Parts: sequence; structure tokens; C-alpha cells
Amino acid sequence: MVVLIGAILSYRSVIRLGVHGVGGVNPGAVMAKVLSTDCSTGMIRVGFDKATSAMMAEIEYDKRAGYVGAFLAICGTLIWGYGDLLGLFL
Repeated sequence: MVVLIGAILSYRSVIRLGVHGVGGVNPGAVMAKVLSTDCSTGMIRVGFDKATSAMMAEIEYDKRAGYVGAFLAICGTLIWGYGDLLGLFL
């Protein structure tokens, strides 16, 4: 079960976006609106609409789910392969 949950979490972006989720989503491909500029410091303040902010949040969730999924898949595989030996060490 742990390996299965890890695999599902690892492929969250693919499950959510299909073929476009393969390799992860490019977070740099979003459009922002320039809110203000400050020429003295060279700073530009940008803003995103709600849909873009939600998409960026989902991209971050995909990244975190991938890390947790990989960890669970590795731990689950170790338990699956060597779980019968745990009784010898306890």
C-alpha cells in the first residue's frame, strides 16, 4: 500500500494534467501583470490573477507530492523487500 500511495503521489501532475504533466509543469510559463515600477531601485512589482495564482499553487503541490511520493515509494519498497527480516532485529 505504501508503494502504491507513493507512486500515485509521484505521478500527481501526470494524473492531473495528462500528457502535459510529464516532466513537470513549467512554472515560468505564467503571465503576470506589472503593478508598479521603481526606477531608482530597479524593482518591478507584479501581480497575478486568481486563476494564475491557483495554477502556481497546484504546481507547488505537484512538486511536494513528488518528493513525498518518492520517499514513500523507497520506504515501501524496503519494507516490501525486507519486511520479513524485521522480526529478527526487534
